[in-house]
Amino acid sequence: MLGAALSRALGQPVVIDNRPGAATNIGADAAAKAAPDGLTLFSADNGTLVFNPALFSRLPYDPEKDFRPVGLMARFPLVLAVKQDSRLRDAPALVEAARRDPGGIDYGSPGIGSPHHLTMARLARETGITLTHIPYRGLAPAMNDLLAGRFEASILDLPSGGDFLRGKGARPLAVCGAERHPDLPGVPTVAEALGLRGFQAAAGRGWWCRRARRMRWWSARPPRWMPRCARRRCRAGCAASGWSRCRATRRRSAPSGPPSGTAGCR
Repeated sequence: MLGAALSRALGQPVVIDNRPGAATNIGADAAAKAAPDGLTLFSADNGTLVFNPALFSRLPYDPEKDFRPVGLMARFPLVLAVKQDSRLRDAPALVEAARRDPGGIDYGSPGIGSPHHLTMARLARETGITLTHIPYRGLAPAMNDLLAGRFEASILDLPSGGDFLRGKGARPLAVCGAERHPDLPGVPTVAEALGLRGFQAAAGRGWWCRRARRMRWWSARPPRWMPRCARRRCRAGCAASGWSRCRATRRRSAPSGPPSGTAGCR
């Protein structure tokens, strides 16, 4: 979606090269090793840039030295969910079941170190429960297995899982934001449901700008040594293709953009 919009804004084709796996390290490695000619952008998330350096002893890239921000698109709400026919009717029921059977409740995520994974890990830590993590290679297979009942719970982002959360396969238990979401007005926040004051988490996708201070985003970052003129052109194109959509997400969830990977602007 945004790849097509970016192509129109730049006036040239944009090739989306998906490189999933290894907690986004495969795509990050490819971007870090790309020719420094200003023709490759990398869609990175907060896991790639913040969590992975803490989770992995060695990385094939340096998030500080290899990449530079371009622009920002959107922030996506995260939702605690279970399969539609789950015996767990609300968030307190999930916590109580996990306390009775430590490690007996499985949850899936798009991968180790993803915002979805670490949000659930934080929720488990703050409620004092033990859950069993099942990492997948991306959100789509994890969501498919949740709907098929292969595990009990998951953290879903609203743009990708919105249709399922609105009564088509998954049941939302709590929203991970500071306030209830207008698309799910009857679903309490984690703070409301579990009494975890100040609990907030989100995922995002975007083209970073220089002044962005929050790290809870997915972003598109060019190599640090990208020529200045190319970086300015990409930033302008990213703003033209995605910024209006980003502003809309302040009230509602945005449509899903291209998955993490490299996008060659050729």
